[in-house]
Amino acid sequence: NQETPDIGKTFIYDNINPTAAMVSPVNDQKLSSLSYVTGTAVDGLAGVSNVKITIKRDADTKYWNGAGQWTATETWLNGTGTTSWSYGDASLWASGNWYLINAQATDNATNRETPGVLISFLFDSSSPSSIISDPQNNSKLSALSMISGTAQDYPATNAGLASVKISVKNTTDTQWWLGSVNDWTTSEYYFTATSTYNWQYGTPAWANGKRYLVKSYAIDNASVSESAGVGSSFLYDGTAPT
Repeated sequence: NQETPDIGKTFIYDNINPTAAMVSPVNDQKLSSLSYVTGTAVDGLAGVSNVKITIKRDADTKYWNGAGQWTATETWLNGTGTTSWSYGDASLWASGNWYLINAQATDNATNRETPGVLISFLFDSSSPSSIISDPQNNSKLSALSMISGTAQDYPATNAGLASVKISVKNTTDTQWWLGSVNDWTTSEYYFTATSTYNWQYGTPAWANGKRYLVKSYAIDNASVSESAGVGSSFLYDGTAPT
């Protein structure tokens, strides 16, 4: 008697490691919000089984354990998805801190990738601040050739200043200066000051007897913007008394 062969068994032989790549954040990026760490993974044979990541806080070299704690022990956290994956825990980021993220993919043949290059980013959700030095609030001036002030993005571990915006309003006539000599508009307008930490900008041709209001706000390198304050108002009087 001769057995009839059955349909047999098929298998895929795969001894090649999968690879994972980070999509967000990008290396050396400065962010004010991050809901999800995202990425991709590929495996040409058995297919991707899972992706895990580690999150390290650079300041104290501790790792996020996924359960609300930072510990000295490296913890691999399970991502959601395979060829397109994500990890979400927006509560873990603290302003003014650098973080380092690594990813590791495993395929369906249990090949595990050797973790690659760490991705680092700065999280900064705190607003910068600016101060108008000249003109001073409620002043009366007969000359003003330069608007100036200072700005900061505290603490020093934050993203740093990107720009300072200022507006000049003729409150008597309800007009805003466009930043060019004698060009005015009836809509609020901000332009970019020269420099950042110690900023300045030239002035329009002031009109006698008019009251003006100067406002400023700073923007940092994580795109966090200060809310403009009340500003500095002044009365311009360039006419000599008789």
